[in-house]
Order: sequence, then structure tokens, then C-alpha cells
Amino acid sequence: MKYIFSRFTRVIPYEDTEILIIYNSFNGNQSYVYSSEIKKQIELLLQGPVEEDQLDEAVKQKYCIIEGTDEVALVSNGIRKRINNDNHLNIIIIPTTDCNFRCVYCYEQKESGFISDETLNKLFDSISLYFSKINGKKSLRLDWFGGEPMLFFNKMVDYCIRINKYCVEHEILFQHSMTTNGYLLTKDKAAKLIECGINLYQITIDGTSNTHDKYRQLKNGSPTWQTIVNNLIDLKNIADDFKVQIRINYNLEIAESVDEFFEFFERTFGGDKRFELTFHAIGHWGGDNDSKVSVVSPEYQSYMMHELTKTGLSRGITQFVSYVPSCGAELCYANMRRSYVIYKNGLIGKCTLEESPDKDSAFVIGDINDGYFRIDAEKEKKWIHTEIDYINHVETNKCGECISFPICGGTSCPAYRIKNGKYAKKCTPTMYCIDDLIKLNYEMMVEGNNQ
Repeated sequence: MKYIFSRFTRVIPYEDTEILIIYNSFNGNQSYVYSSEIKKQIELLLQGPVEEDQLDEAVKQKYCIIEGTDEVALVSNGIRKRINNDNHLNIIIIPTTDCNFRCVYCYEQKESGFISDETLNKLFDSISLYFSKINGKKSLRLDWFGGEPMLFFNKMVDYCIRINKYCVEHEILFQHSMTTNGYLLTKDKAAKLIECGINLYQITIDGTSNTHDKYRQLKNGSPTWQTIVNNLIDLKNIADDFKVQIRINYNLEIAESVDEFFEFFERTFGGDKRFELTFHAIGHWGGDNDSKVSVVSPEYQSYMMHELTKTGLSRGITQFVSYVPSCGAELCYANMRRSYVIYKNGLIGKCTLEESPDKDSAFVIGDINDGYFRIDAEKEKKWIHTEIDYINHVETNKCGECISFPICGGTSCPAYRIKNGKYAKKCTPTMYCIDDLIKLNYEMMVEGNNQ
């Protein structure tokens, strides 16, 4: 039996060293090769098929494939399995579309009012009924979104406690998370949220106060940076286990201030692994100011993310969200069959880009108002990556020849597909700079070991 390098394996020489980085985008394996023996095996594989007994077991299992294997079919099956996983339920709750902020780039329409107790009860009934029909290992993720979910604080706490009790009693793995602006996340409230199981937070800080307060203001126009920072410092002094992903939405203006922000971050949160940094390019997301918002082109996004991270590493910061992409890593949650957005009126959607749609919207696929997930199968199907989509898009565009194919599965933004009736032509930004991203993971490891 002969083995060849997987078409999704990349061998990357690291700078001016003798180190080789080997990476496979299907399984996410990444190794740093110093051994001359392993290097000899790599050289053989780069030349063509190699007999099984000539290869180290780790090299063979992590980075090789049996000669003649249809890898594109293998990846496609892996993507479909991930998309159609019935044992995991992902619920995004939008308890309100109201918000205390008026961010310049925000697409959301602000409306007063909250999800009712009755609707929350119907959601609980829907979750419990769903899992009662599922066999095997089960898991639930509940993500609180908005608007600003902290406006719903007290009832959110009560609901999480109720869900926790149910999951423990029925042996369901569960995780709670929250996307919040952080302005109302005081120490006392944070401690209460962590106690009831919300231990993963995404909070946006757009650089220094100069840039952040320009883009992310209260609805009366007042600044927000200092209050958010004070809350995070108070949170740091809580001994509990949690994770805060500080998200920097960037364009060129915000990126120019990031060096100063890194100084602040290292001084304030350096060494505390509970706080991590992640970057996300500002896009044209809709909203009143959409035409005025400066954005970074997709081809340039990964490069900028790479450069921003390198700047942080040069300052000794290693607290970046680790990113070794593997099969399905960049599939949108809206592509997943068992991923639902619950609107405050009890309707079920697939995407948070539309916050308060009516039942006739293409973004709505059903409702929970009878105590179960009532799904319109035909509407749902339009959001899911199907066999027809595969033929029309993946094969036509030769996605299987791309190193990033396992990461995105050849899918594109499902919301774009729904709105425009066709696939978005743009590819994942990762494909433009994947070698640099892989090198960054190595640099973060080295820097972390040196601390």
C-alpha cells in the first residue's frame, strides 16, 4: 500500500530557519518539524507515492492519504455530517432588539420590548421535546444576542438556571454564551451570570478610546470605552473560570491605533489567559450609515489580521484566539440544520442579520408557539448546503482544488444566497493568507513558551 501527501496538506518552511511547519486543513493537524528523519520522509512524499513501511505513523495518519482516495468526496461527506448533526442544538436567543448603543456600523433596527415569559416557556418546551427524541450523546449551546441582552438581565439569569437544571437531569452537555457590548456588565452582574453558567463572552472594543468612542457610542452620543474597560478590569478580579473574547472590529482607521491599544491590553490584561483578542473586519452590514462606513476588501482582510497579530506578538502578547482551521471551521451557523435564531415573537430564523422579521420573511423558517420546533422544511432547505448546491457551485468553481475547501466546504453566506438567489462569489478570507495564519500559530506557541 502506498501513501501520498493529502492534497490538503501544506508544507511551509519557516522564515530563515530549518523548521518545517506541516498543516492539514481537513483534520486541523499542525506540526513543527525539526527531525532530519521526518524531513527525509517529507522529501520522499513531495516526490510521489511512498510505501507504508517507509513512513512514521504520525506522518502517515495526520498528513497522508492512501493513493487513489477521493479526498474531495471524503471532505464533502465530513461537511455534510457536520451540517446535519442532530445531536447538537444551537440556539441564539434575541430577547430584545433594543440597545443602549448606537454604533456607526450597526445594521440592527432598534425596537422596544422583550421576549415574553410565555415565549420563553414555549422555547423550553421545544428544547425538551426535541432532546426527548434524540438518542446518544446530546449537547446544547445557548447564545444570548440582541440588541443588547444585558437589558434582559434578571429573566436571562432565571432562564439559564432553569436550562442548567434540565440539562443536568437529562445528561445533556451545555454551554451558555453572550454577545454583549459590555457597558452594563458590572462586577456584581458578571458574577451572577458566571454563577448561572454564562462563562463565554464576546465584547467589542474598537481600539483606543479615540476610535472606539467614534464608532461605538451610547444612544445619547456619550462615550463608552472607559465604562467597558472598567467593567472588564472588575471582571478580571473575579476568581471564577470564564472566557472573554475582546473583538476588535477593524478598518484602516482603527487598525492604525491598534499599537497603542496593545500597550493598554498588555498593561491591563497581559498574562490573564481568560482574556483573548480576536479581529473582525468591518463590512457593509446594512443600516443607516452603511454607505459612509470605511471597510477593508476581503483579499486584504487576512493580511491585516496577520499584521495586527504580529504587532501584538512583538509586544509580548500571546492572548489571541487560536486559529488552526479544520473541516467546517468556517461554516456559518446558519448553514447548520439544527441551528436556530429565536426572535422575541417566537418565530424561528436562521440568521441574526434580520432581527425582527415577520412570518413571511425568507429569514423565518418556523415558530415555537405551540411548544415545539415547527419547521417549514422547504424554507429551511434553502439555507442548507445541498447536493444541487454542491454540483452548481463546488464542482463548477473547482473548490476541491483549493487548500481551504475543507474549511469552508465550498459554501458561501447563506443569507446572501437567500436574498439574491445565488451564491456569493467571494471566498473565505482565510484562503488569501492561510500560510501566514499557520505561521502565526507557531509564533504564538514559541512566544507563549518563552514567557
